[in-house]
Amino acid sequence: MKLAIPQPRRLSGAALKFHAQRIMDELKDVGADQYDLHVPETRYLPHVIQADEHIQGAVYGKYPQGRGALVATDKRILFIDKKPLFVRLDDIDFGVVGGITYTQTGLPGIVTLRTRLGDYKLRTFNSKNAMNFVDYVGARCLRSEQLSQKVIDKIMNGDYDDYDDQKRTI
Repeated sequence: MKLAIPQPRRLSGAALKFHAQRIMDELKDVGADQYDLHVPETRYLPHVIQADEHIQGAVYGKYPQGRGALVATDKRILFIDKKPLFVRLDDIDFGVVGGITYTQTGLPGIVTLRTRLGDYKLRTFNSKNAMNFVDYVGARCLRSEQLSQKVIDKIMNGDYDDYDDQKRTI
């Protein structure tokens, strides 16, 4: 039996333009400045973010291999480094995040996202953007950890019948 994996619907024309404008508005709401809105990583976001996904935090900055962006949505975290003939796109689930920190020394600050797959460090000058990103990811990871603990407690108590049943009760 072959399983069909649903693919996100590709947007085009007016729908893509509306989707791109929504993404720009969400980035402004989380603290992106004018420079952030015009970098290649931002222009690439409409092709990656799904129509039912919403940006909750973003940070732009430099890392050892160049410039990149960490974007937190309500479903995942994306690391994007867009160059003319190259795109690095890492899709990070909140479950693999081990921690997040923001340290500021002088004018620039450093956001460090620690995951089981490796660390992401971005040096940024937009502290408002960085703090919004760190606050959202920290809160979301804490919520994910609490939900995981509820599932473990149910399994240990014998109240866990089926995965679908677990999704409905939590």
